[in-house]
Amino acid sequence: MAVLVGDLYREPMFLTRLKLVTQDGVQFGVDLMGNSLFKGPELEASALTLDLGLNTSLKIKKPWGKVTLRTGGVTWYRQSRLTVWGNQAFNRLSLFDRRPQAAVDARPWNRYRNYVDEGLVDMGLRYGSRAFQGMFIGLSDLPGGMKLKGVVGKSNFNRPAFEGAMSFTSSWRVAKDVGEKGNLAINTLMSRSALDSTFANERAYHLHTMESRFGVREHVVIVEGGWGFYAENSSDAVQQGGALFMDVRASPGARIPLSLRAYRIAPEFVNVTGNFLNSSVLEVFPNVAGIGATVRAPFESPLVGLGIPVNNRQGLELQAQGQILGCAVNVGMGVSSEISPTQGGVSYFHLVNGETISRLNLFSRAWGPYNALNSVYRRTFEVAALSDSLVNAGASFQKRFNTLEAQLKKRGQCLDHAWTLLSTLKLRSAQREWFGLHQSAGTALLKQQCMQLDLGIELNPRVVALGHLGVERVVGNDETSQGDADVPSVANRFQDWLSKGQRQVSTMARNQTHQRVGLGLDVSLFTGVNLYVRQQWYSYRDPNFTMNQLSGTETMVELKMTF
Repeated sequence: MAVLVGDLYREPMFLTRLKLVTQDGVQFGVDLMGNSLFKGPELEASALTLDLGLNTSLKIKKPWGKVTLRTGGVTWYRQSRLTVWGNQAFNRLSLFDRRPQAAVDARPWNRYRNYVDEGLVDMGLRYGSRAFQGMFIGLSDLPGGMKLKGVVGKSNFNRPAFEGAMSFTSSWRVAKDVGEKGNLAINTLMSRSALDSTFANERAYHLHTMESRFGVREHVVIVEGGWGFYAENSSDAVQQGGALFMDVRASPGARIPLSLRAYRIAPEFVNVTGNFLNSSVLEVFPNVAGIGATVRAPFESPLVGLGIPVNNRQGLELQAQGQILGCAVNVGMGVSSEISPTQGGVSYFHLVNGETISRLNLFSRAWGPYNALNSVYRRTFEVAALSDSLVNAGASFQKRFNTLEAQLKKRGQCLDHAWTLLSTLKLRSAQREWFGLHQSAGTALLKQQCMQLDLGIELNPRVVALGHLGVERVVGNDETSQGDADVPSVANRFQDWLSKGQRQVSTMARNQTHQRVGLGLDVSLFTGVNLYVRQQWYSYRDPNFTMNQLSGTETMVELKMTF
C-alpha cells in the first residue's frame, strides 16, 4: 500500500498575475508561479519556492506598433509546428482521469456538457506550448501587417550532458498578414548543448521553415516546409534533411466536416520542441534519471495517436465528424510508413492504465517486471523488441503503421437528471504492409486495441456521479520478443470462443490485457471550492510473461480552490 500526498506531476500550485497600466499606455506585469509544497515523504521539509519563476513583462503601445518584452522564470512559448509547438492531439479521451488544471465550476456538469457539445477539455496554460527561460521579444501591429517574435535562452527540452554545461536555444518568427484570415511566415530555430566538460563536442541542430495559412471556403489550410541540420559532435559530418507538414481543417459548422493532415519528416530533421516525436535520434536527452525521463523519453518506432507526427516517417490522416441518430460522432484514420528502415523495436503507450501505472514509479525508465515499463508525464510506455534475427537484418524492411479512432458522444435527460455517454475506440498496428488493421494478431508485428466507456449523471446542480469501464489488448506476433511461459496463449479469446477452438491463433509473445472499472464524484462544496473523488479497480495481465500479473485499487481525493 502507498499513500501519496500532493502534486505527483509537478503542476504549479498557484499562478498569480499582477498588472499596472500607466496613463501613457505602458503596461508592467509580474507573474508569480509556485510549486507544490507537498511531495510526499521527505527527509527534509519542503520549502515554498518560485522554481517555476518570477516573470516580469513590459508592453509599450506606439502609433507604429506594440512592443512586448518578457524575462524571468519559466514562460510557455509556441511558434510553428515544425519549430516550437506542443503535441496537440485530438481530444478523444476519458473524463474519468482528472486534470489539475481543469477549471473549478459552480456546476460541475458544465465540464461534461461542454465536452459533448464542443469536444474541448481545458488542458491548461502549458498545453500546446514549450517551456523556455530567457528573453522574449514581440513586435505586432506593425505597418503592412508585419509581426515579429522570438526567444533567446534555455529550453527544458534541449539539455546539456551535465548540470551547468553550455546550452542555449534561440527561435524567431517573422510573419505578415495576408487578407483577413491568411498569413505568411518565416521561422528559424537554433539549439546547442555541450556533450562533455571540454565543450569541444556538442549536440546542435538548426531549422529553417516557411509557413502559410489561408482559408478555402469552409476550410483552413496550413502548410509549413523547411530544412534542418543536425550534428552530434565535432568529428561527425553534419546531417541534413527536409520536412513538410500540411493541415486542412474544417471550420465549425462546415457542410463537409472533413479534415486532412499529411506530413513527411526526414530522419535528419531533428527537433525536440516541435509538434512531432523523434525516432531517428534516440539519445537527444542525457540518460540521467529524473532529467531525461522527465521531459520526453526516446521512442523506437512508436505507435501514436492521430495528430502526433513522427520524424523518419511520412503519413496521411483523415478526420470526419457529424451527427448520427442524435449522437455526436467523430472518426479518424491514418496510415504512415518509415522513410528509412530502423533496427529498433516497436514502442507503445498504455491507453487504459497508463496514467495509473505511472504513479507507481514516477518519471522512471526500465522498471517493473522485465524492466519493461517507462513512465513519463501521466503516461507509461513499453518497447516490444524484435527477435534477434530481425535485429540483425533490421535494415531490410520499413515498418508501417495504421490507426483508427472513433468516438460517440450523447447527452440527454432522464427523470429530471442530465446524463452523458462517452464511448471511445482506438485501434493501432505496426506491420510490414501498408494496411494491417484487418490482419490477424499473428500477422502484424504488434496490434493494440482499446475501448473506454464513461457514463455521467448529474444528481443535482452541485453533484455529478461518473462511472467508467476500460479494456485494452496488446498482442505481438512471433517476430517480437517472446515470453517466459511454458505454453502459448490464445491471441483472440473472443474469436476462439466463437469458433469453439477451431480458429485458434496462439502466441508466445506479448498478450496483454488491461482492465479498469472506476467510480467518481464531482462535488461543488462552495463557490470556487470543488471536491473530486475517484475510486478505481485495475489489472494488467499477460499469460506469456508470467510476472506481468498486476492488479490493485486506487483512491484519489482532490480538493481544489480558486480565489
